[in-house]
Amino acid sequence: VKEVEEVRKQAGGDFSTLSAGIGRTGCFIATSILCQQLSNEGVVDILKTTSQLRLDRGGMIQTAEQYQFVHHVLSLYERLLRKTSEE
Repeated sequence: VKEVEEVRKQAGGDFSTLSAGIGRTGCFIATSILCQQLSNEGVVDILKTTSQLRLDRGGMIQTAEQYQFVHHVLSLYERLLRKTSEE
């Protein structure tokens, strides 16, 4: 959770287009799960994770912007992990 918030802050920009409620919640849950997987396993399957979230609770990650946001956060987090491992 801490890592997701840190990466979200680094991303900057206005993510108000993520909409309220379950779509935004889905973004938070997906990025939390995927950041943890990336950290532990080194690889993630964003489509599989978001599809499973939508099966578990319809409406999670509702828009293309939300899906793009998840990709963006994972990209930033991957760079952060790489930078940290190089130090």
